[in-house]
Amino acid sequence: MAAEFSVFSSQSVRSVIWFYQRLGKSISETKFDLDRVYGEAAPCTTTVSLWWHRAEEGLANVDDRTRPGRPSVLESAALVSELLEEQPFASLRSMSMELGLSKSAIENVLKSELGMQYFNLRWVPHNISPAQKAARVEAATSLLATLDRLSPTGLAYLPTSDESWFLHYNPHSARWATSATEAGERTRQTPTKDKCLVVMTWSFNGFCHVTAVPQGETYNSEYVVNILLPALDAAIRDKRPVIGLSGTKLHWDNARPHTSRMTQDALGSRGVTTLPHPPYSPDLAPCDFFIFGHIKHAVMGRRFASTREIVSEIYEKFSQIPSDTLWVVLGQWKHRLRWVIENNGKYYTM
Repeated sequence: MAAEFSVFSSQSVRSVIWFYQRLGKSISETKFDLDRVYGEAAPCTTTVSLWWHRAEEGLANVDDRTRPGRPSVLESAALVSELLEEQPFASLRSMSMELGLSKSAIENVLKSELGMQYFNLRWVPHNISPAQKAARVEAATSLLATLDRLSPTGLAYLPTSDESWFLHYNPHSARWATSATEAGERTRQTPTKDKCLVVMTWSFNGFCHVTAVPQGETYNSEYVVNILLPALDAAIRDKRPVIGLSGTKLHWDNARPHTSRMTQDALGSRGVTTLPHPPYSPDLAPCDFFIFGHIKHAVMGRRFASTREIVSEIYEKFSQIPSDTLWVVLGQWKHRLRWVIENNGKYYTM
């Protein structure tokens, strides 16, 4: 009996891709129809794109690469290595379809023979240019030198400040369960609904001031000068009754409300010195790499009825952080600055 032809073979799928390209269909249109017909057996977008472009270049051969008999381990490693040069993002399934090898065989070659792992691409805030990396090094060097010069008392009273959005409800995204049904579901949060912009200022001796920008107001220079700085001065007077904010060294990022002439004049009139902060550098801001993540994780799953409740909870969670932990964060801050300087301005990855 003649072997039955399978419409799910690699060659048949490639023929469909070749046909769609000749019809003038786009890669996304081709992928959409393949998914509808083949379901889970459909090739990934990377594979569709590869064969679509080969069809565009006029190549009509949709057969597997020539491989007489079962390839040896060395031959398999060479085939996989060659394919990865063309498709570095290929999945095990797409490589299996392309090479005619089992997924387990390919995975063994990748890990045992080629020493590879499948890594998620690391997220970075910006694609920074060499000039921007140089600016990061320069500012990080200046900031680190200032921190190293400060006495323990000066470091203790060094406030660092930033703003971040807090949702009134932050559902958990995962849980331990015996099945997906037991684990349940969660709906996607609407990012523009029921949230507030929180401005948090804190120091390594346990000082903390939290305020939320009222609905309808904008966090701009006017808000910083007329509302934030007077409130911050009043809060600091609880620990420094005589001079308050005067003479303080303040750290925050390079957002426009912080660097504007209006804000700088107001700070100067109070005798406040702004510490340098490297541009494009949330990885070097203690608010970003520690405090906001710490507190948002602590309130995960809580539902708040108002912004006032959120502010109150932030104070509560901050008060529970051991004083030793805050000083460890200071050490991490310096470590990150040194790392960026030594690595020519790259984003911190340790």
